[in-house]
Amino acid sequence: MNVTESMKKRINATDQTRCNEGLIEACMTNNTPTVHKLVGMADLAYADYEALGWALRNNNLENVRAIVNASGEQHRPHIIARFQQAKKLSVDVLKLCVQYLNDSVPPHPADGYAFERQNAGIGNAGIVLDLAQRSIEDNNIAGLLYLITQCDPNSHSGRLLRTAAQEGREEMMDVLYPLSDPEKTIEAMREYINITRPNTKISLGIRRISERMEQERLRGKLRDVVDNAGKSVTRKM
Repeated sequence: MNVTESMKKRINATDQTRCNEGLIEACMTNNTPTVHKLVGMADLAYADYEALGWALRNNNLENVRAIVNASGEQHRPHIIARFQQAKKLSVDVLKLCVQYLNDSVPPHPADGYAFERQNAGIGNAGIVLDLAQRSIEDNNIAGLLYLITQCDPNSHSGRLLRTAAQEGREEMMDVLYPLSDPEKTIEAMREYINITRPNTKISLGIRRISERMEQERLRGKLRDVVDNAGKSVTRKM
């Protein structure tokens, strides 16, 4: 039995509740010293991991790190779920999340880790892709710029470009377009509409990507004209 388990066994139910609620309040108010004091004695799962929820809402890196470091394997799916639910996470907190994903997977996942196989893909890649999509939806460009270095932006039929186009995130489309296969992305979007039903948001996304493709085609033509003009001048000289 480790020290933390021993301490928890000595705390009665009333004190345990106070400890749990104290940790939530400390995370809510960014009271990092109190978080460090209570995190080893509190039940991290209390109130559906609300202490971690507040640490993430506040983008408090030290409090998030303290809770993550105090967690065990049984907490992993719930901690990941909290990361995925959080909005506009800072790059530093996202880096901690990716590090946690990479460091906390056992060599041979037990059945309990089927969570990852069902979570927007297989393993960590799908989870990171989820976080990147959430960054697009939250208009978190800094988060997206970091996360696309940790996953394949073109995976899942250009899911990230598709999301940026549907959300009308022009700056993010600028980033994702050259990393994606826009034709396949449009094809997947049209297929989805055909299987389900007409969708205004998806249709707007298709139009935005199509317009970007046409712009790139015109730029290519212009470059060819300029290059050929330069060659003609050189030959005359």
